[in-house]
Order: sequence, then structure tokens, then C-alpha cells
Amino acid sequence: MQISGEMTIGETRSARVLMRRVLLGWKRFSPWIYFGVFAALIAGLFELGPLMPSRLGGSATVFVIFAVGVAGTYWGYLWWARTSVSDGWRRVGLQKASTIAFSATPDSFTVESSVAKTTVPWAGVYMVAPNRRYWIFMIPGIAYCVPKRFFSSPTSEVEFLREVWDALPAEAQARSGQLKDRLSA
Repeated sequence: MQISGEMTIGETRSARVLMRRVLLGWKRFSPWIYFGVFAALIAGLFELGPLMPSRLGGSATVFVIFAVGVAGTYWGYLWWARTSVSDGWRRVGLQKASTIAFSATPDSFTVESSVAKTTVPWAGVYMVAPNRRYWIFMIPGIAYCVPKRFFSSPTSEVEFLREVWDALPAEAQARSGQLKDRLSA
């Protein structure tokens, strides 16, 4: 069975969230944990404020200004990175959107666009899992996002996923519990 539709540059970023959850588990929060420890250390230093003269109105004010500055810098960087990458791709001539087709056959999973085609035997698919907008096919080293909006109806989604389930090796089926739940619903 084949489905297709338009995908935009950077649309598959949401696969990163699921990949991080699957591959890193709780460790995906480590940057925030490190930031929390760092903030606690800074707060501890500012608690020594009464021992030192303060010109900014107290140690709490200095800490809040520092924390807002760090958080603002982080979120500003994320915004810059997202817009810069998309703009860069457009600047070198990549179309804003292109048609992508996904095929599930008994032998393989295929992703095809106007310029490239990738065929992965089912033995190479590690796991299939959903997020809010995509079915994500995880292959060692990469993930392919199949937008749920490509399906014309819930019935066509189940038909496609049934073909996928029937072709997946037992190990991948064991890792794809949410796919199994969707098919049994």
C-alpha cells in the first residue's frame, strides 16, 4: 500500500522528541538537571550575599536576572537554529515543500521523493511508534516520519499499519507496543 502527500522543510523535527525518549530515556532531561544544579550552586553563592555588599537590591534579584538571562539565551538560540536551518535550505534551492510517498510491501518499507528513493527491508526497521502527528519508523541511525494527515481516512491508516505490522520482524513488533494497541482498538 502506498500513501503520499506534501511535506515541508524541517517538518520531521518532531521525530527527534520521540527518538530522544526511546534512545535516552530519563537522560534526555540531563541538560535541565545540569542547569538546575548550576542554578542551585549560584543560588547558594547568592545566599552569601549578606556577607558581601550588594548594589543590585539583594541576592534574589541578581539570581532572577541571571536565570532569566540564561533561559532567554537558550530559547533565543533554539528559535535562531530553527529559522536559520530552514532559511539555509531554501537559500541553496531546496523547495519549501515536496511530495513524499511511503510504501509498505511484504518485503520492505520505501520512502520516495522526486529526487531520491530509499528502500529498507523490514529486518532493518527497529521500531514503529506514533506521536501526535506522525507514525515514526525507526531504523538504526535515522527515523522516517509518516504524517497521519496523508491517510484519507482512519480505515486507510489501519490498513497501512496492518501491512506494516504483518511485515515487521518479531523483535520490532515487541518494541512497537503502541502500533499493536492502535491495531487492536
